[in-house]
Amino acid sequence: MKIKNKILSFVLALCLIIPCALVFTACDKDDKDKPTFAVGQNVLTVANDIVSDLTKIYKSGNVPANQTFTLTEMKDAMASLPIPEDVKNFNYYVEIGEVDDIDDVNSITLASKFTKNQTFKLSLGNNAHLEAKVFFEDDDKIYVAAPVLVFETVNLGKIKINNNEFDFDLDVEVEASNFTNVEFQDGATSISSKVSDNEYNLNFKEANRYIKLSYADATANDIVLTKKVIGNSINYGLTDLEGTVLGLYPIKYSSAALTQEYFDNYNGKTMEYSAYVLNSGVHSVKLNFSITLPSA
Repeated sequence: MKIKNKILSFVLALCLIIPCALVFTACDKDDKDKPTFAVGQNVLTVANDIVSDLTKIYKSGNVPANQTFTLTEMKDAMASLPIPEDVKNFNYYVEIGEVDDIDDVNSITLASKFTKNQTFKLSLGNNAHLEAKVFFEDDDKIYVAAPVLVFETVNLGKIKINNNEFDFDLDVEVEASNFTNVEFQDGATSISSKVSDNEYNLNFKEANRYIKLSYADATANDIVLTKKVIGNSINYGLTDLEGTVLGLYPIKYSSAALTQEYFDNYNGKTMEYSAYVLNSGVHSVKLNFSITLPSA
């Protein structure tokens, strides 16, 4: 009877131990298969250096006009042009980190969400544009175009890859601030109201009115990277200053009368305008538009 009791106790103990072992094995397997992300080295430092190279290309004034290039086409075109040799074979993408246990990266979310093969255009002056992917993956490493990255990482501490969220602690922070002064061209443009230090309501009575934007420590040699967002339309570009002031034509550069088309495209719309200044940070303003068409 004692032997039977011992056998029964042993069997019962096994019944308790085996499920626990299975649970621990499953947990270990889950931990092993859980996606991981390792942030790259010097992410924003590299991005700043790339933007610096792009400003040299812009400043040369020798990018072929009125064309849209792929990255390969741009580099081929620059090979024989009077553009500084050290930037002709410029990098455009920054390795932001390495991901493990995600077979296919379909999207990344920084400040905004970007999908696989999504492209954007960067204006390089002379109505020349570079069109390229926002990001791509190669050998588990994720690369993001520098002009997008410097705007997308302001006050950012997390990144999503597909639906997996990870910490995104970078080597340096992009400083964010308002423009120190916002002035509007005298004449047909009027300020309806100032909403806050970085938001204004504007009424346009002519299309080619401009805004003067100032930021601290600006110099006449500054080349800034800009981003304009109106609804789903996003435009990136490089531009220089007028003296020490950044001039913005929100609607149209050339002289033009306001028409119903401008009214339909801009009235009641909001532009979020940002400028990335090398080694300084991002300055931003929000502009709410209203259009007054000329009387018949």
